[in-house]
Amino acid sequence: MAPDIGLRGGVGLTLQGYEGGVLERSAVLELSIGTVLYPRVRAAIARSAHVGVPTPSDRVDLVWTTGRASLCGAPGWLHRHHISLCASASVGALDATVARPGGPERSLLWVTAGPMAVLDIELGWRLGLQIEAGLSIPALRDRFFFEPGRPLYEAPLASPFIGMTFVSHFFQSGR
Repeated sequence: MAPDIGLRGGVGLTLQGYEGGVLERSAVLELSIGTVLYPRVRAAIARSAHVGVPTPSDRVDLVWTTGRASLCGAPGWLHRHHISLCASASVGALDATVARPGGPERSLLWVTAGPMAVLDIELGWRLGLQIEAGLSIPALRDRFFFEPGRPLYEAPLASPFIGMTFVSHFFQSGR
């Protein structure tokens, strides 16, 4: 008998620990295989709301854009509780724009990796809710300077995050 294969996707919100708390909107696509360790691959794209940071001469708007890939799985006893453990990697851009019209813009690329856990809650006919939490650890810890000698943003040693995604089952074999 072939293993069950599932495809689902959805939209969600994540609170990231970038600059205090930063809210991201995301879209997620997930492929799962019903075999030992219940593996699944998740891909997400996210964009944060604008975060205003004052500088001595002006205000700068920061926006994070993120692409995230995760490989998840769970031994049977965790799977029975609808929990998966994941290894996640992200690549993204931090964009900074001076708030005045025609103000200068700069971007900084970044890469992170870290652990994550996902709790699945079935809501009924083909719908579900995923609660996720984890840490993003920068592969390159960097500072973003916008004015000489003044760091506008410095990547923390680790950024915690927590989020929720509403998902719909697009396809599920074996049902």
